[in-house]
Amino acid sequence: MPRKPKDGMSFRQRIVALVCLVTLLVMGGAFAGVGRLFVRSQLQRLDAALLSLAHEEATHLSSTGFTFSPEPSLDVDDTGPLLKHGAVYDDHGKVIALVHFDAAPPPSAALASSKLGKPFDFELRGEPLRGVVISIPAHPSKRLLMAVTLKDMQGDEALIRRSMALAVLVAVIWVGGLVSYIVGRYTRGHRAIAEVARRVSDGDLSVRVGHAAHDPEVQPVAADIDHMVERLQVLVSSQQQFIAHAAHELRSPLTALYGELQLALRKPRSAEEYREALQESLDSARRLRDLAESLLALARLGGAEVGVPTRVALGPLVDHVMAQVARLSQPGRVVFENHIAGDAETIARETDLERLFRNLLENATRHTPKGSRVRARSHVDASFIYLTISDEGPGVRAEDHDRIFEPFYRAAATRAVIQEGAGLGLAISKEIVRVHRGELSLVSPEPGDLAGACFRVALPNLASVERRSIA
Repeated sequence: MPRKPKDGMSFRQRIVALVCLVTLLVMGGAFAGVGRLFVRSQLQRLDAALLSLAHEEATHLSSTGFTFSPEPSLDVDDTGPLLKHGAVYDDHGKVIALVHFDAAPPPSAALASSKLGKPFDFELRGEPLRGVVISIPAHPSKRLLMAVTLKDMQGDEALIRRSMALAVLVAVIWVGGLVSYIVGRYTRGHRAIAEVARRVSDGDLSVRVGHAAHDPEVQPVAADIDHMVERLQVLVSSQQQFIAHAAHELRSPLTALYGELQLALRKPRSAEEYREALQESLDSARRLRDLAESLLALARLGGAEVGVPTRVALGPLVDHVMAQVARLSQPGRVVFENHIAGDAETIARETDLERLFRNLLENATRHTPKGSRVRARSHVDASFIYLTISDEGPGVRAEDHDRIFEPFYRAAATRAVIQEGAGLGLAISKEIVRVHRGELSLVSPEPGDLAGACFRVALPNLASVERRSIA
């Protein structure tokens, strides 16, 4: 069983974490550097003051017989007065003078590694001290140790470090909150788009991004997403309607076929009665076959293109289709007139165009009185060939104009009179023209057209197709 992937950090969380980390590193590094410089500066001032004090005490000791001066402390800038500790060692390391060491000073052996005049750190019974050892000018063999405690300086250093750490923490929290607000504000549109995409993937096609995206850079994307969802909603609705209509159209001939066969087998019949029942069943089966072929044709046109486009002369092609339709219809049913110009040529799949004109001519034949005319004529401009198929029938009512190209739609005025066809001819014709980068529309008759229904087909002419392919 596949494991469910763990939820990772969001874009907003990653940005906030990255900015907080950068702020922590930059400010922490800067404060740490400043702290080290401050401590080093303080220590340098302490060392200078301590060394000066040692030389002053050494001079005083030389003139007073190894008696320390009465001044009790060492005054250092930014540190304050520090209690001085002093000890004098003779040639054998024995202490001969002492000041402010509560107990015995460090033995001389512990100071042996220290260099004269160079300050150093040491501990005495757990107390941190900073000291310096020098020789006494009048008694070079004797050594003077001057020292001060480091507790106060270390306390100040700890306080500075805590203050800096607190400042860094406050800065990181403030920057994190500010960046979270800014990123949240400027990614609100992205989150709205992501939420819409998630709900659409769950099947909810009623959601829209709308005005949730305030960023001018995101608004075009939000508008495109809304348009895409609207188109998807229309397609899904059309698909559901198409399936419902297809099921209804298939059910009618299937029901008729089932009823005719059931009736034929209910009781013994004569050969002529069986022949009539079989003929009715054959008619129903033919309707099913024609409907299935129409559905397959519509599905093929809506999917991948099939066949190789070739150069097609539209005049001879329409002549051929008119002859086919005249042969299959009642003799003298209509009179076909072909006025398509000889320069009407395009690049297309000839079988598709043959189906297109057959659908339009059969539609005109069904809806015109017997003995009337059906006319095809053309007009060519620099980009398109315009072909009109007009008839002398009653035309199309204004309320049917917007729906006449929908699959399975038949006008109410002809639905009860004409039972032929499944209502897919015009839908297939429009799809054929669309995949050939043209347009099929119902238009008002113009001079040269007949007064009934008039359908206009616009197809790219040969010259424009060749120019586009060269470019």
